[in-house]
Amino acid sequence: MAPNVTPLLKRKRRSCAASCSGVLSQQARNNDHSATDVARVSGITRSHSPSVVIRRVRSSSESIPPGATSSAIHITTKGAKRQKLSHVVVPRPAYPHSAFGLSNATAPLRSEFEAIYALKQEYSHLHADKPNRPAYTYFTLNDFSVYRPYYRLSSNRYDGELVTLDRLQNRKGCNTFLVDGVLACGKLKVCVKAVPISILTVDGYGNTDTFSLSGKICVQSATAAECDVWYQFGTPSPEYRRFFSPFLWLAHFTKSFVEYLTETENVTLAHFAADMQFVQWLQYTYGGDSDWLQWQQMANLSDYRTTVAANVGFLFKECWSVHNPAPGSPFNIRNQPVWGEVDPMNLKAIPQQPNKETATIVTPYAYRCFRHMYFGQQLKQMSIRDNAVNAQVTERKRALGLTVATGVTPYETGMRTPESMPSTPPSASPLEVNAGDVVSVEADKNGPWRSCDTVWYAYIMDVRLNRRKEQVLDVLWLYEPQHTTLGAAYYPFANELFLSDNCSCGHNAIAIDAVISKVDVKWHIKDPVGVAVFFARRKFCTIHEEDSYSFETLKDSDFVCNCSERQRIWDDCIRQFAVSDCVLVLVDEEEFNAYGRAKKSWLEPARVVAFNNLQQRVVLQLFQRKNRLDLAARANELLVSPEMIDVPSSRLIRKCNVREFEPSDIRNGRLPVPYDQNGAADCYYIAKSSSGHEKDGVPERISKPGSARELFTQQDSKQCNPTHKLRGMGIFCGGGNLDRGLEDGGAVVFDYAIDWAEHALHSYRANSRNPNARYFLGSVNDYLAAALDGAGDASIAAVGAVEVLGAGSPCPGFSNLQLNKFSDESLRNASMVAAVIAYVDFYSPKYFLLENVVNMTRGLGPDKTENVFSQVLAALVGLGYQVQQFLMDAWSYGSPQQRTRVFIVATAPGLDILPVPVHTHDHPSNMGFRERALGRSSNGLPFGQRRNDWTPFPHVSISDACSDLPEITDSQPQLCPSFPDHRTSSEEGADSRSRIALIPLRPYGMGLVKAVQQGLITGGEPLDYYNRLGKHQAKKNSTTYARVRRDGLMPTLTTVLRIGDGIAGRTIHWREHRNVTVQECKRAQGYWDEEVLVGSPAQQMKIIGNSVDRKVSLALGVALKEA
Repeated sequence: MAPNVTPLLKRKRRSCAASCSGVLSQQARNNDHSATDVARVSGITRSHSPSVVIRRVRSSSESIPPGATSSAIHITTKGAKRQKLSHVVVPRPAYPHSAFGLSNATAPLRSEFEAIYALKQEYSHLHADKPNRPAYTYFTLNDFSVYRPYYRLSSNRYDGELVTLDRLQNRKGCNTFLVDGVLACGKLKVCVKAVPISILTVDGYGNTDTFSLSGKICVQSATAAECDVWYQFGTPSPEYRRFFSPFLWLAHFTKSFVEYLTETENVTLAHFAADMQFVQWLQYTYGGDSDWLQWQQMANLSDYRTTVAANVGFLFKECWSVHNPAPGSPFNIRNQPVWGEVDPMNLKAIPQQPNKETATIVTPYAYRCFRHMYFGQQLKQMSIRDNAVNAQVTERKRALGLTVATGVTPYETGMRTPESMPSTPPSASPLEVNAGDVVSVEADKNGPWRSCDTVWYAYIMDVRLNRRKEQVLDVLWLYEPQHTTLGAAYYPFANELFLSDNCSCGHNAIAIDAVISKVDVKWHIKDPVGVAVFFARRKFCTIHEEDSYSFETLKDSDFVCNCSERQRIWDDCIRQFAVSDCVLVLVDEEEFNAYGRAKKSWLEPARVVAFNNLQQRVVLQLFQRKNRLDLAARANELLVSPEMIDVPSSRLIRKCNVREFEPSDIRNGRLPVPYDQNGAADCYYIAKSSSGHEKDGVPERISKPGSARELFTQQDSKQCNPTHKLRGMGIFCGGGNLDRGLEDGGAVVFDYAIDWAEHALHSYRANSRNPNARYFLGSVNDYLAAALDGAGDASIAAVGAVEVLGAGSPCPGFSNLQLNKFSDESLRNASMVAAVIAYVDFYSPKYFLLENVVNMTRGLGPDKTENVFSQVLAALVGLGYQVQQFLMDAWSYGSPQQRTRVFIVATAPGLDILPVPVHTHDHPSNMGFRERALGRSSNGLPFGQRRNDWTPFPHVSISDACSDLPEITDSQPQLCPSFPDHRTSSEEGADSRSRIALIPLRPYGMGLVKAVQQGLITGGEPLDYYNRLGKHQAKKNSTTYARVRRDGLMPTLTTVLRIGDGIAGRTIHWREHRNVTVQECKRAQGYWDEEVLVGSPAQQMKIIGNSVDRKVSLALGVALKEA
């Protein structure tokens, strides 16, 4: 009987120091080599000269532990000084020595049966005189390698490769592996090869007296089972050490995991978070065990949730084979709640909802807005069927000042549109007009507006005489819907006008003779339905230099243009800033030359000391960046400096937040969001008593915890308190990066999450900080249908319960990567934007945020004339919302990813709109600044443009973002204790790994196609592969088998990493010979290291690719709090 299926036994303590040594002590190295280095090594290794000796040694400058998969090469020539090529990476073997007909065995080779026969004789001799023979017969297996079997009748690309033991009889592995090694009993040693093993046992579960599993991990073959013997693992072979060491760490974790589940009821994933029950249990149970202390230091984890999620298959297998509850016993560790939270094949924490509605469910208003679009056939309108719910919706809209009767349109009431309204015919003499009147004038047919209309409308600010004593009008222009960013989109109120900030005043004033007629306009209308004349309730911002192009609630101050209120720069500075304010100031190399950036000017944090009114200059005290003195410090940690500078007021750009923290909190990483995000949201910090120049080391009025001036309270958002925060709902929420980023801003907590991807929604749940959150695992169509029916289900939010609505509607319908945009699936995905508007129409949130790909703003449909983006804007404006749009580059907010998205933000009338999220990080210099915009307004000028602002930080490169991750070379073991998600989403075969290894590391960003075309790859299978490529894969700028630039950004992450793709194939690591890992993609997308992604690596990658970049959502969350 296998030891691991017996009742839990107490075992004698043994040391695991020898077998566990070196587990995950790898440190990343910054080695590079060029194509010429590869050629040099190739020439050396092929040398036939007897005077050349090649030896693998460790570089004196490196720290490569046992199990690392690279080494330096030393070249020794007889009579010459040894030459070191420490920068060349040499992969460790992926196959056992026996695959090449080699053997390091120090014992004779025998068949397994012969070996067992001889060893049993030795065993009997050793125990002949002992009255109490051991219960089990163990033979020690040293110098072993475990590998996959060979399947001669299949084309399995992994045949014969080394493999970790956790995959044996695991759902992600196979039922049989092969093992080579030296079996020993006493002094007898016998070498065996290709022994098929199918049983793995880890002994010692339940023995909490000792943590070590040294000598307690065994395997058994069919032959060994017949002979009742076990093979006890000893020391692995050199090539297998990198596979066995991380498994050994995992085996020790599994022991603790099984024991904790055995002793504790109702175990959930939250038990394994930092400072929670499992960590406390570990400390209490094994805190005094030196082996446990060594194990804990190897991975240095305080949060084990990702360990559980990444290895759930092996953990469940071990629990299944260990725990045999008594018949009728209610307690079974295989039924613990944790399995339903993270087991991707048996998720139960969120019940699956039946899919009843196959069409896209929308409200009547949303249907009228989108029925004419190319995906209109996918829509199904559904009205509110419950009278009480209908009354709640009406009351909610009336309270917020939104359009109430959205089910009625002007066309249905016979309302006159502007084109059908009578106008007073021009008379021979000028009309009598006064300030406050609205008039019509003849449209300019030849100007930049390229108007097709007959008249334009203007609001008269003043009637005056010019220098020639002619009567002129200072006016603000009113725009019809088609003159705004709504363009040709369907708008339900054609008689609505929008007061603009575009004026004709001063010397541009219009002559009174140009007036055609006076026009009746109703101002500040709440409910436009039934209004039979022109009405205006919103201002349309049009100042091109500010690039706002937003719709805002009309205020009394909007009836005067800004020209009359323009202040001097100095007056504006005095009004905006005060003494002791912390600000960002534009400095240059003459004033500050320690930064070393390509730009001649950048932003530095400083404190306002004094204003010089006479010279109109500001005296500032500069802070010092600590990371210029200590490379380990965060980019946003500051030191108080005595350095003063005197600058003109125009150099003060904006305020920033500087806050004080205890040095112990800084050392232990206990900083609240966003101060732990390396400068995001202009948030900096200093250590208490970091300087003696000021009282307590902190300049007066620098924010301290609890300060009323502090934007972010002392409460850490990682443990957010939902009191007094807006309540949120996330639809198409995925893994939750949008919602959690908004929560990190501190203004909202999400109570409802809706998605039908079970792995994504379970990931959302695993990372949610709101214990009262409700999840709906099903279609947004079924959810909305239930809400419209007035369902009493607790998971269905009631009207008024949603103040913030976040939506990341499916992008495949608009993405450039979607080749067939008219398939049923693509049309269904595209139609979901109408469902999003239906949610806004029904729930009437105070704030609404929508994310999607920029291609959504382009012409779509069969004739490329339908603009979904404009139609979404029109639908929101028609509901009465203030609407903004942002083009947001992830790298401008501190992300190491090249991801650009469009965000539409709607704010209820009367509430402050979101300030434009500030850029904190510069554009990459190696990428160049490329202009981009969301569209063009009716005057031909672009709106929603990419900004090129001054910033306090350079861009964050992907290599910098991942610099602390351990080196895993080809990632074949797929186990990394310190970062459980540091594994590739797919495993490459031998041919693919060979191609990857030949891609030069320099110049940065090299790929297979470029290497071949530049003559760096001249033969072998990689060249044959290149010759088989299609024309798109082989084109000059192809990304097939291309490396990510180490000094640049991670390309836009998608749901699948396709290494052979000519467009999205740039997935190879910048230094190591492998694809980028899930962990590196998490970093690029802004997921925190401790956040759980439920599923296999491929399923995790799908969640990441569908996510919103966390740095971007944090910037929006900060803007939401400021609003």
